This record gives sequence, C-alpha cells and structure tokens, in this order.
Amino acid sequence: MSVRGEGERSSAVSWVARHAGLLTASAVALLVLSPALWRPGFLLHYDMVFVPDLPLSAGTLGMDGGVPRAVPNDTVVALLDLVLPGWITQRLVLVGAFFAIGAGLDRWRRGVVTTVVATVAATWSPWMAERLAIGHWGYLWGYAALVWAVVGALELRAARSDGDDTRHHRAVTSTAVGLGMSALSGSTGAVLVAIALVVILLAPGAGRPRAGSIAVGAAAWLLLNAAWWFPFLTSSSSSAADATGVRAFAAGADTPLGVLGSLLGGGGIWHEPSWFPERHAVVFAFLAAALVVVGFVTLLRHLPALRWGIGALGILALVLSSLGSFAVTAPLLVWFVETVPGGGLLRDGQKFVALLVVPAALGWGVLAARVVSRARGTALAPVALVTAAVLPVVLLPGLAFARGGQWVSSSYPNEYGAVAQRLSASSDAAAVLPWRLYRQYGWNGDITVLDAWQRLSSSPVLVNDDLPLRDSTVRGESAAADRVSRALASGDAAQVKAALSRAGVRYVVVEKSQPGADDDIRTLNPIGSVVHSGRDLTLYDIGRPSGHDGPQSLGNAPWWGATGLALAGVTLAAGTAWLVRRRQFERGAEGHASGTSQ
Repeated sequence: MSVRGEGERSSAVSWVARHAGLLTASAVALLVLSPALWRPGFLLHYDMVFVPDLPLSAGTLGMDGGVPRAVPNDTVVALLDLVLPGWITQRLVLVGAFFAIGAGLDRWRRGVVTTVVATVAATWSPWMAERLAIGHWGYLWGYAALVWAVVGALELRAARSDGDDTRHHRAVTSTAVGLGMSALSGSTGAVLVAIALVVILLAPGAGRPRAGSIAVGAAAWLLLNAAWWFPFLTSSSSSAADATGVRAFAAGADTPLGVLGSLLGGGGIWHEPSWFPERHAVVFAFLAAALVVVGFVTLLRHLPALRWGIGALGILALVLSSLGSFAVTAPLLVWFVETVPGGGLLRDGQKFVALLVVPAALGWGVLAARVVSRARGTALAPVALVTAAVLPVVLLPGLAFARGGQWVSSSYPNEYGAVAQRLSASSDAAAVLPWRLYRQYGWNGDITVLDAWQRLSSSPVLVNDDLPLRDSTVRGESAAADRVSRALASGDAAQVKAALSRAGVRYVVVEKSQPGADDDIRTLNPIGSVVHSGRDLTLYDIGRPSGHDGPQSLGNAPWWGATGLALAGVTLAAGTAWLVRRRQFERGAEGHASGTSQ
C-alpha cells in the first residue's frame, strides 16, 4: 500500500475513534426509532405532538400570558418548520437528541471501548425509554445537555488540577455547549445542568474554578434561560402549581424493587402507560439497578479526586427524585410547590434521576474498558466488550423498533389544515371541545395524545389545562379555562358563551369523533353559527368578543413580552460566536500538540 493510502486509512480510523460515541448513538437511534423513522407522517403519542407547520405565534414565543412549558422548545421547532416539513423536523429533533448524547460522550476521550459502552448505557436507558414513551422530547435534549455539562465539568476540574491548557479549553467548550443546549431544551434541561455544574464544580478538592468564572457561568445560565423564566414571572396564569401534582407526579415503582429500586435502575416514571413490561421481572429489575450502581461506583473510584462532587450528585439525584414518593418527605415538597414560584418544577421528581444515570453510564464504560484491557489477547476480551455493550439492550428489549411497533407514523386529515388556516386568519381566540386535554383519534390508531390545536393555529387557542388522572385531577393554571370548565358543567348555553367571550374566544372547534361531542354541539347550536362542518370537525362562530382576559395573540401581546426571548437570543448568538472562535483555538492547540509529539 502506498504511503498516501496508509495515511488516508489512518486518518479514517482516527476519525472513527474520535466519533465513536456519535456513530454508536446513530446506530441506537436507528434501532429505537425504526421503522417509524422512515415513514412520512408524525409520531403522536401522549405529549409527543408535532404538526405540519408550527407557527411563530405568541404561544410558541412565550408571549401569550400563559405558563411557558414548551418555551423555547416550540420556538426552535417553529423556526425549523420555516424551512422544513413538520415531519422532517420531528425526525431531526428525535434523532438529533441521540446524536447530541453520543457527541457529548466523545468529548470525554477515554478510548473507543469506554465511549461505545457508555453511549449504549446512556442512550438505551430506562430514563430515555420512559421519556420517549410519554413523549417528552424536550427532556431528551435536556438529558443530552446534561451529558455535555457533566463531561465538561469533570474534565474542567481535572484540567485545572493537572495544568493542561488544551484539556482545559476543551472542557470549557463542552461546558458552554451544555449550557446552551440546556437553555434550548427548556426548563427541565436547564435545571438539571445547573444542578450538575454547581455540585461538581463547587465540590471540595483540587481544580475548583475561580469565583469570577463561576459568576460568568451563572450569569450566562440566567440570560440563556430568560426565554422561559421571564414569561413565567410575568405570566397572567397562577404562579403556584397545584400541589395535587406532588402525589400524581411522584416517582413510581415500575419494578418489583419498589420506588428506590426502580429509581436506582434508571426508571420509575409516574406514568404507568410508559412503563416497560420486562422491568416487572425481578431479574431484569435487579440487573438494571446493578448496572447503574456498579457504573456509578466505578466512576467514583476512577476519579477519586472528584468523589465528593460525584457522590453528592448521586445522592441528590435520589433525594430529589423520591421526595414526593414517601409520606415523610411529601409534605415538604407540597409546601415548596405551594409557596415557591416555579416550585412545580420539582413535582415530576423522576426526571432528576438523570443526574445518577449519566455518571453511571460513564462509569460503566470505564469498567468495560478495564476488563477488556486486562483480557487483551484472550477470548475473554471480545466477550466482555459485547456483554457490556449489549446488556442495556437485553435488559430493555421493548424499546427496540419504535417500542415494538407501538409508535407509528400518522398524518393529519386535510380538514385539520383547512380549519387551522381559517383560525389563523383571525386574531380572535378559539376553543376546542370536547373540553379535555388529551384525545384519541381513529386516524392515529386511537393512541392517547395531547390536543394539538394550540400548535396547529397561529391564533390563541384555549384548551382545558386540567390533567385528569386515575384517582385525581391536577388543576391547570389558566383562570380563563377554569371559568369555561364551570360554565360547561352548568349546562347553561348562555353561561358558556359568556365564559368563552370573556376569554376572547370567537371560534369553537368541535372534535366530532371524541366522546361528548354530541352534547357540545347541542350546547353550541343556540349560541353560534356553523361555519364549517366536515367528517371530523365542526367549527362554530359565536360572535366577536367585546373584551377579554384570555390568551393573547402575537399582535396584541405587550412589547415587553419578548424581553426574555430577546435576552436569550442575544446571549445565545454571542455565545455561539465565542464558541466558534474557541473551537478554532482548540483545533489549533490540538494540532500543535500533535505536531510536537511527532
């Protein structure tokens, strides 16, 4: 072989080694999301809601006066939808989360075996599986940001302790990317990353960053996340979350090992339909918990100088994730949710177990690399590698192939687009009946899915934001929706019209295939005129409202409503430019180091 050919081959091998995490995550994404990944249409289940063309509206920008749960997630999707079909955007978002996790693990640079095994453990985890099952795609990006932040923080402490400038620059870049990615993922990712960075970077030991660097990082976090915390603080909705959600959203026992055992295994989500049957087997549950515990302990032993920070992160993960699950601690969480603005972020406690799962995945990769290294040259080496890489898949086989074909691609009927276009042409709000938050459509295989009309129309859409559960109802924050609920319960058409008009509603969409639609049609007939009647939908015009205190349209939202988004946007743009320059410096430093070593 020529020298040139050998050089090209060496370069290709080097590239594969540097991107082992990204390539592994790509393979996992294909195995998890196929065959639905290749079929046009939308994956619609529970909170997984994408539409053909998400508009840049007051709702997606966090300027409608409501609680900004999907900001800036929906803002990012709406921007992508300006140039891409909605179903392509959804594929990019879902596959991109896997890619981001793998790319983050590539930054750790502990060898190919460590990276590959850690990537499988991180992506094929019960945490990822259950969040995919419930449709929390924004959480997946928050999880990916957590990977970048944890890797960056661990490397930053090590680099400052060793005095390695090149490693330090790389670590700062990783941490900054984690901060930016978490801000784009929404409040959950931002909180996870903030906790991880504070605990790891401020823990006792060598390599702690200077106070000035911590202050800059804190300011960056605050500004980057202004897109969701600013509209929350200025929201016209109730600032206190319903404490009923503490019990409803508490971590559950999705294994025979109880709540703590389930959390130790990386699962324990509150939503039973998102549980995987194989985790009910004691052997599978025990091995899943053992994998996390062994991986976490291995990382503690691998990085003894950082054991205080890593250990505190694991303990905090279990404490926060289980607070609402036990009678002793639940009252404390209830008090916090009722008293502290934004305290509702702690209700869904299971999400915090990600703070344990990510370090455990790193440690599992380290353990695999050690065993393979010691067995090098024997038949045990490949067996150890395959076992470590495949075990997470074996313990959760139900995740493969779109949860065994349960996640399917569906297309919205054309009628939905026509009605959405008519609503978007008006600045008046609309409401959707029957008055419930989730739907089951025949054209989507009768799978339960969040109502999509707030995303289909660019004009404000009022929906019932109460969440009915098996034995309770978690109240929503919208006062306007609550008034409409009481009016509908009265059965008085005049009260219904008055409540809708006060909320700024002119149009009412009736989903004719949903239970209770006939009763709603009888209520609306005396107070409105039918302007559209099709197979699935009936659209009523109940008259232009004279004055209202409901959701705002983009046209009548106050100018200061965009302050948070503007702060976040400017900070993100400045940070991106800084990262580009830093990445150029990082490549130059690595090239210089490589040339010196030669």
